[in-house]
Amino acid sequence: MSEEKDSNTNVSAIRIMHELGQISGKLEVMDKNMTSRMDMMRDDMLRAYQEHAGAIADLRQEVKKMITESEMRTDKRLDELTERIEKLETEDKRLIEKVAGAATVGGGVGGTLVMAGMEIIKRLGS
Repeated sequence: MSEEKDSNTNVSAIRIMHELGQISGKLEVMDKNMTSRMDMMRDDMLRAYQEHAGAIADLRQEVKKMITESEMRTDKRLDELTERIEKLETEDKRLIEKVAGAATVGGGVGGTLVMAGMEIIKRLGS
């Protein structure tokens, strides 16, 4: 019986070793598959990043271009407004000079008429 027990123990040990070998082999296959999938995922992520990085860079350039164009249009409008204001100020100065000249002439004429009226009154009264 001892031999039978030893034989059964050996058979059990062989089966256990065989099962462990199969499990170990399956684990190795799983590890290889997982490593392969992780490499594929890493490559996919890198490819997606590179594709999007290019699009983001293009978008950045387009936004910069739009901002530059907008600044140029704004600068042009401000320059035009500045010109219009300068023209209006020049015209305003001319009008002030004309009004002042007319007031001076009007004041001179009015003063002369008052003096003439006073002379006439003096002569009529005398």
